[in-house]
Amino acid sequence: MTSTVALPETEAASNSVLDWRPRAMTGMGFGALIMGFFGCVWLGWGLGAMNLRASIVIAAVVAFAASLWIPAVGLLRNGLRASKQAAPLTPEQQRERSRMGRNFGLVSAAEGVLIFVAINVLNNLGLGDYAITAIAAVVGLHFLPLARLFRRPMYYVVGVIMTLAAVLSIAVPASIRISALASTMSVILWVTCVLILRKGFALARELPE
Repeated sequence: MTSTVALPETEAASNSVLDWRPRAMTGMGFGALIMGFFGCVWLGWGLGAMNLRASIVIAAVVAFAASLWIPAVGLLRNGLRASKQAAPLTPEQQRERSRMGRNFGLVSAAEGVLIFVAINVLNNLGLGDYAITAIAAVVGLHFLPLARLFRRPMYYVVGVIMTLAAVLSIAVPASIRISALASTMSVILWVTCVLILRKGFALARELPE
C-alpha cells in the first residue's frame, strides 16, 4: 500500500540526495496509486454497507480514484523522466533500494497473514461482526514499520490514527460499524495520498531544469 522508495531525510544538495529525488518521486507516484486503490476498496465497502444505489457507489469510487490517480500518474511520469536523466545509483544506494523492497514485501506478507488469521479466529469465535475492526487495525499497524523503513514519520501518524479508529469502532453498533469504519479508512488514505503527492510535486519543482 505504499511506495518502495524512501524520501531522503535531508534536502541538502549532495549528489546522493539529487540521485534519490527522481526515484523518490517515482515511488511516491506508485505509492499514491496503490493507496488510492485500497482507498477505493474501503470507500466501496463503506458505501455499499449503507445500501446505496450501485450507481451512487460507483460514481463516488470513480471520483475518489480520479482525484488521486490523475495527479499520481503525472507525478509518476515526471519521476520516471527525471530518473532517466539522473546519475545512476551507487552500489550502496542499490543495496539500500533492494533492502527496502525486500522488507516492504515482508511487511506486506505479514499484513496479509495477520488479516487472514484474525478473520478466521473471529469467525470461529462467533465474532465475525468485528472482522472489519481487525482488518483496519492490522492495516493501521502495518504503517508503523513502514514509517521507519521509508523514513517517513507521517506514516507513524497515519498508522496510529487508523489503529485508533479501529479500536473505537468496537463501541459502534454492528449495524453501522462497516459503513462508519470503512468510510473513515478511505478518508484517511485519501488525505495521506494528497500529502504524499504534494510532497512529490514539491520535489519535482526543486529539480534542475
